[in-house]
Amino acid sequence: MRILQLCKKFPFPAKDGETIAIFQIIRGLKQLGHDVTVLGMSSPKHPYNHHELPFEVEKMAKFDSIYVDTKVTVPGALANLFTTSSYNITRFYSQDYQRRLENLLRYNEYDIVQLEGLYLAQYLPTIKKYSKAPIVLRAHNVEYEIWQRLAEELPLGPKKLYFKFLAKRLRHFELKMVNEFDALVSISSKDEAHFSEKGFIGPKMTLPATIDLADFPNDSSQTDFDSVFFLGGLDWIPNQEGLKWFLREVWPQIHRRFPQVQFTIAGRHAPDWMQEDLPEKVEFLGEVESAPAYMNSKGIMIVPLFSGSGMRIKIIEAMAASKAIVATRVAAEGINYSDGQNILIADTASEFVEQICRCLESHTLLKSIGNEARSFVANQHDNLTLLEALIDFYRNDVIRIKHSFDQFS
Repeated sequence: MRILQLCKKFPFPAKDGETIAIFQIIRGLKQLGHDVTVLGMSSPKHPYNHHELPFEVEKMAKFDSIYVDTKVTVPGALANLFTTSSYNITRFYSQDYQRRLENLLRYNEYDIVQLEGLYLAQYLPTIKKYSKAPIVLRAHNVEYEIWQRLAEELPLGPKKLYFKFLAKRLRHFELKMVNEFDALVSISSKDEAHFSEKGFIGPKMTLPATIDLADFPNDSSQTDFDSVFFLGGLDWIPNQEGLKWFLREVWPQIHRRFPQVQFTIAGRHAPDWMQEDLPEKVEFLGEVESAPAYMNSKGIMIVPLFSGSGMRIKIIEAMAASKAIVATRVAAEGINYSDGQNILIADTASEFVEQICRCLESHTLLKSIGNEARSFVANQHDNLTLLEALIDFYRNDVIRIKHSFDQFS
């Protein structure tokens, strides 16, 4: 099949959940023999020149990128208050990107045009004008839920009101655009049900985050089991808020009971407070060169998220790396986990303390949770197995229905 993928980030290097999920699809489709073209965005926050791709990545697809200035500005945010559009969405509109997309569609034929997220929906008129290919929304999450949950966690004030405003605008855009797509591929069954409830009537399937287990060697000889760690994007507000809460409410209790245990924080674009004023036995590492190697060296992963949507790819990766994970229900949302078997769920400070201490007191339990987690990923998140199902869905449902509809319209 010939597939055009549109992305609001350039999918390499795959450093965060979104780019990891997209990159796994690109790599898997190449392995299955399909022809993929990728048009991504380079931005101030996620800059990348596609001409610098390593050879082994370059041969996976036809890559192209356009620089788009997506910076949040005070004038831009204020001006948006007097429009009916979503500021989250409009920041990702670019005439240069639209022109490059138009050229791709004019001179190439595709079997599927796959949009990696709702933010690309504003380019639907261009796609429909120049292509008859079915258009698919790959929904990595329910976008407005992130901002709605963030607003719920904040005290009453201007920031809370503005986040609620952003959530409302995003929700309106989602409801307006959802049935403009020919098909829907959600990252979780929960998200798929959400879009159905909001009126989506086309073909749909759930494609969870996919993993190649070969990327995560199972070598516990290098693991410090008496350690706790966090790994994730540190410029993402839900991660920042969760870590603040953990350091304030949970870590002091862990440190009192296990003073020898080290807590390490790794991730890109950390705020200043995370690098300057940390409690005892807490270390900030910044961006690590290899996420699998970092995870393999540590014992217990914590994911204290109270807002967000979709599926946390880092949890799936940590499960593949045989890690014992302590996470909130919100963090583990969308994953078909078994609490107490392949993950440990905790929503309060006392529950986090209890679950972490259980693992520190029993390496047998810690290893058992990790081994079950790896088996779970092998059974439910294997990259090639899931992408074969995606191609079957495209061929047997999406393209067939689209062609039948076109014949009678």
